[in-house]
Amino acid sequence: MTDAPNSTGPAVALTPQQRRFVAEYLIDLNATQAAIRAGYSARTADVQGPRLLGNARVAAAVAAGQKRIADRLEISAEKVLSEMAKIAFSNMQDYVSTDGEGGAFVDLSGVDRDKWAAVQEITVDEYTEGRGEAARELKRTKFKLADKRGALVDLGKRLSLWNGRTIVLDLPSIASAEDVSLALGRVVEAVAGGSITPDEGQALASILETRRRSLESIDYERRIAALEARHA
Repeated sequence: MTDAPNSTGPAVALTPQQRRFVAEYLIDLNATQAAIRAGYSARTADVQGPRLLGNARVAAAVAAGQKRIADRLEISAEKVLSEMAKIAFSNMQDYVSTDGEGGAFVDLSGVDRDKWAAVQEITVDEYTEGRGEAARELKRTKFKLADKRGALVDLGKRLSLWNGRTIVLDLPSIASAEDVSLALGRVVEAVAGGSITPDEGQALASILETRRRSLESIDYERRIAALEARHA
């Protein structure tokens, strides 16, 4: 899926290379590789990619592209959460039965469509029991459920069940407005990758924006002081 931004809205102000970056980023949500494929230097792509995501127009174009893809595939937040919940709350008891003597065997006869959503793998092994005329051909069924713990964690993040948790991100030291843009790009990447929730990303972006205004204010005061000293 390589939807490029439309010719209207935020894409108007993008350069051709930025538009290519957006299209490439929508493929795998890897900012570094998207920057390389868009023609930026491979040596600086790990910095250039997050910096591009920190650009408000580029971020808006990415969001618009993701929305178009979701609309085209008829994917809604509710549908995604519902599928995650099927995995998160799957229970082994729904797939096995007991023999009354403490043993258990796979029994998929009562598994409905919703429960099948949590099954990741099924393996049927054929083997022979006994020898000669007493030999019997039997089958052993094994199955594997999807990562329940991972689904629970992802679901909790999406629903912000752990507000106030500690967030660890690899952000640069913030000493200039350019550093703020780079940090914002990494925040956007973290949201897209699911390591932080959109609400957490918004909170971080607000903190970074406050830092940007503070740096700009300090820079402005320095310039005024320099002008006053020059006139003096």
